[in-house]
Amino acid sequence: MTPSFNDPELQAIANWLTGAAVQPAAGARPTPANMPRRAQHPLDPADVARAAGLDFGNALRPRKGRFPRPARRWPAKVSVLREVFDFLLARGGTREEAHTLTRSWLEVENSVEGVRSWVEAVGMRQARLAKDLVAHGFGIADLDTVIDGFSARRLLRDGAAVGQVVAALLDRRNPPSL
Repeated sequence: MTPSFNDPELQAIANWLTGAAVQPAAGARPTPANMPRRAQHPLDPADVARAAGLDFGNALRPRKGRFPRPARRWPAKVSVLREVFDFLLARGGTREEAHTLTRSWLEVENSVEGVRSWVEAVGMRQARLAKDLVAHGFGIADLDTVIDGFSARRLLRDGAAVGQVVAALLDRRNPPSL
């Protein structure tokens, strides 16, 4: 039921909002206020049934998960994480170990190529060692420095203490002045 107003403008607005068509006076031009509202197109079978005055409840509503989802693009960080995980898993070890190592290596380096080069340099399970070297300002190229006849890389792989190797690398980088 359309509300009734004494003001013709308010009545025209109410008619337009409720979709009630008011016939213009004879000989007058129709205005948007007295034109019938355009019916919206129904979106699903439940809306069609409701427009026809039928009540089927929720029987015609689509169920969740019925339609396939669009493909999802993973953020760059997730793809790097996945690639590092796959790389470490391929080098041996269990999935749990690869998961733990992936998190450790991504604290050292945030690219797949960087992780690969560090793994080749110091070993797959030496993320903490690489993190200590990076914290002291050393990179992979510094591991080729010769200390007492051996490269720093070889000393670290043979089990030398990280502190000793870092101290020797610092001595090579900043020789004591005489």
